[in-house]
Amino acid sequence: MFQAGQAQYFNLNFQNFNSSNGLPGNDVECIYQDSRGFIWAGTRFGLSMFDGTNFRNFLHDPLDASSLGGTRIYKIQEDRTGMLWVASENFGLSSIDLKTLKIRNFPIPANQQLEDRYINTLYIDQKGIIWIGAETGVSYFDPYAERYIKVQVESIHADKEIVDFAEDAKGILWAIDYTGYIFYKKPNEKIFRELDHGMPMGYVNDVVEISDKSFLIASSNGIFDLQLHPDPQKSTLKKSAIPNSATPITDLAVDKSGILWIANQNKGIQLYYEGESTLQDLNESWLSPLDPGIVIWKDIMMDRDGGIWLAGEYGLYHCNTDYNQFNIYKAIAKLNGQLSFGRYVGLSSSANHIITVAFRGISIFNRSAYDFVSMRFAPELDPKAIQYYSILQLSSNRWWLATSVGVLELRKRTTDYILLKPIELKGSPILENALVYSIASAANGSFWFATPQNGLLSYDPIKRDVQQYLYFGKDSTKKKIEHLDIVGSSEEGDIVVGHHRGFAIKFHDEKEFIHIDQLFIEKFDFSKLSVYDIEFSGGYLWVGSEGDGLLCFDFKRKKLKVFTIKDGLISNSITSIHGMKDNQLLIGTNRGMSIMHIPSGTFTTFLKKDGLPSEEFEIGVDHDIEKNEFFLATTKGVVSFFYGNLRQSIIKPKLMLYAVTRNGKVLSDSIVYLLRNNPTFTIKYNESLNLEFSTLNFSNDNDFVLRFKMKDDGEWNISNASKTLSLFNLDAGNYDITIQLMGKRSGIMSEQFKVKLEVSPNFFKTRLFRVLLLILILILLYFPVNRYFSRELSKQKQALEKKQILEQERVRIAMDLHDDIGGNLTALTLMTSLLKDKEVDQSRKMLIEKIGEASDKMVQDMNEIIWALNITNDSLISLMSYLRQYVSSRLSASGIMLEFSEPLTYPEIFVSGRTRRHIFMIVKEVISNAIKYSGTSEIDIKIVQDDHLRIIISDNGIGMPESLANQTIKGGGNGMNNIRKRADMLNASIYFKNEKGLTVVFDMPLKSFDIK
Repeated sequence: MFQAGQAQYFNLNFQNFNSSNGLPGNDVECIYQDSRGFIWAGTRFGLSMFDGTNFRNFLHDPLDASSLGGTRIYKIQEDRTGMLWVASENFGLSSIDLKTLKIRNFPIPANQQLEDRYINTLYIDQKGIIWIGAETGVSYFDPYAERYIKVQVESIHADKEIVDFAEDAKGILWAIDYTGYIFYKKPNEKIFRELDHGMPMGYVNDVVEISDKSFLIASSNGIFDLQLHPDPQKSTLKKSAIPNSATPITDLAVDKSGILWIANQNKGIQLYYEGESTLQDLNESWLSPLDPGIVIWKDIMMDRDGGIWLAGEYGLYHCNTDYNQFNIYKAIAKLNGQLSFGRYVGLSSSANHIITVAFRGISIFNRSAYDFVSMRFAPELDPKAIQYYSILQLSSNRWWLATSVGVLELRKRTTDYILLKPIELKGSPILENALVYSIASAANGSFWFATPQNGLLSYDPIKRDVQQYLYFGKDSTKKKIEHLDIVGSSEEGDIVVGHHRGFAIKFHDEKEFIHIDQLFIEKFDFSKLSVYDIEFSGGYLWVGSEGDGLLCFDFKRKKLKVFTIKDGLISNSITSIHGMKDNQLLIGTNRGMSIMHIPSGTFTTFLKKDGLPSEEFEIGVDHDIEKNEFFLATTKGVVSFFYGNLRQSIIKPKLMLYAVTRNGKVLSDSIVYLLRNNPTFTIKYNESLNLEFSTLNFSNDNDFVLRFKMKDDGEWNISNASKTLSLFNLDAGNYDITIQLMGKRSGIMSEQFKVKLEVSPNFFKTRLFRVLLLILILILLYFPVNRYFSRELSKQKQALEKKQILEQERVRIAMDLHDDIGGNLTALTLMTSLLKDKEVDQSRKMLIEKIGEASDKMVQDMNEIIWALNITNDSLISLMSYLRQYVSSRLSASGIMLEFSEPLTYPEIFVSGRTRRHIFMIVKEVISNAIKYSGTSEIDIKIVQDDHLRIIISDNGIGMPESLANQTIKGGGNGMNNIRKRADMLNASIYFKNEKGLTVVFDMPLKSFDIK
């Protein structure tokens, strides 16, 4: 039956895919992996194909006969020809050609013998016959005649609702009824007969083949074992020996290790180990989606790479047990998140207890009982007033914590923990109540405390004496530094402190602290360093920085080495460091975990694909020396692993050609290339070819880039798109292209994919064709063309002379307006301004102000007319420049913020003065309305130019009533009428929409302009 039991799985790191990732719906009914490796999910709202990165959905459209026939998908299977068959509730079957992804639908006609359209399942037997299980019994589908054929089921029972099929090694087909009845059909018979078993199975949900002699049946009354016999009527059914409660079992599957996965409606996911005869509840934590009562699981599938897929009400869940090397304690992170404890600042362990310290609280987790241990506070402490910064373990039952209210002690009692003030530090106000950031214990038994206000403090527990260090350095370099961030100590007794200006160290045989930058020749700006962690290991001092990498101080040789991503480090932001044996260093970063081999300076990196719940580590590392177990804090919980068992899970992704596009059109035979090892493509030299690839990689690592080389001995190039290779503007010739996926962080390489490309030249692009064409044109068209150009030249000359006369007249009018009327208006404005300063009665003063306002407006209007008349402004760039200047000036005077975005360049387009003025007046009217009526504080203007010119004006005001926004020219005010009339004159469109204010979009085709 099953294989010998393995060690039990704990805290498998499942990846969830739901509607936010692209699934058509979260309620997934079934899963299937096709012959190419793609994962198919049948959901309540359609069918989806997953390639490891993206979902491609196939949905039902009542107006499209080529779309999927049904909506709710209950079963998926592939036949021997590469055709995928899909069973839809209340419809029938649909087929999908995996070479072209074209859909054909086969609805169940209401007038046929099969009257019930509610299909529960389908099954393709060894001969390729497609069997249908529905609420009215069994049928099969003839794909050649394209019809459904009813099959007789002999039974004394009226209910024959078939929910699943199974076929044994003898070719006997078994059909299971929803209410527990079992039917069988021998290969040479045409009817199903009933097996009289007499067992009350309740409601049946699934059947799984365990061996050639046994089927397991999942039902509402538990798991039943169908023992097969060569004579099917002598087969027997009995209650399975697998221990389980009499709660509904919804699905069963066996993984590659021979472990039986059980979907229990009330207990979640359970695992049965036959060799140990044990049943394990797979609950990641008491807050996990895998826990009982949270999700009803409907299907379990094992893929060909050893991955496990779960389908349920919250989408797809996927994991691979090859990555199960980290013990994950997600409940700790979730509890901290619920109670707003914030980020982790420290971590410690004692026996089966994990103590995690966050900025606003402490969690103590009993990992053997998988529950939290209660913690009490001494009466003099207010839990809400305490902020935590770090933790130091003194013994198996005592810890000191650096907090905002001084040093506190965490003490383990019989059944709980208590937080109180240390007895040793009472009477020392500076340690009992002052803010402390970091604590370290020295080799001589003394303790050191880094504070942000009182410098560095040391405490001698024998003398009960506290010393304060405020000055660091020697002689002239001595500086007073009160703000310290972190303190650490070596086994020899060296003390290192980090502060806002760098580092200082006191060697065990010296009395004073020396600035570290005085000990090293290498130039490094220590004043900019932000330190997360300090560790003495392998004879070196290691410093983890926020963004400057990993610093290694060699005091014997007085050398500084900085390790960054260029040296193989996964990230330059180091959050935690811990020494390991065999000259190795454990490093937690914000992008993964690394183990460094110190003598060689090489790094081994671990990411989500290796089983980590998160690649972002936080401050906090602990080591259980007796068990050789390491604990680390991540943003999604605490992980632990055993030294020596850690390995990188390198599974090469399969690179498959997914779609081929030539000149923007998908080739009808694109998927055919999936079946070819070295496909050959032929394009013309001016055509483009896009090759879209799929990784078929389900290991949580989507950090792949596509690289390629055009010749076998050529250099590798990186594609601009992660999974697509775009080929265009290639010279005529033959190319042998090699494509490969590369993990930027993981370094994983896929197998290489070869493509042959032939770029053929077009004859009309050859030199011979051009020479012949030129000669022919010269011979045939010389005289007609000569006469034609002579006439056209004469016409153009006359038109140019007329245009020059008109342009000269426009320039003259503009100059006259500016010199004569403009000068008078300016003088009028100046005189009204002077009159305002005179003491006159109120009525005359108001009149003078109105005259001034009118004259200002006339000056502005006249400047606009002059700008429109000036022929030097007849361009698109001039129009945009004038609009930008006007809007900026107008909004600045009104105190309204402006966000103006536009293309970097504009095409050389001629814009007449009439057109420029209409566009400007539309923008001016919209801006004026926004200033007067919208109550806006900010206006965004975006210029978009492709084959249209679009001016999009948005404000954050009160918006416009829908009745006014949708009025035609006959309704609304003059301003709205004028805007629409001007747009109509320009053959442009303008519309208004309320989106957090009002957005006005002016859209004018570029072809409406006069292009030079």
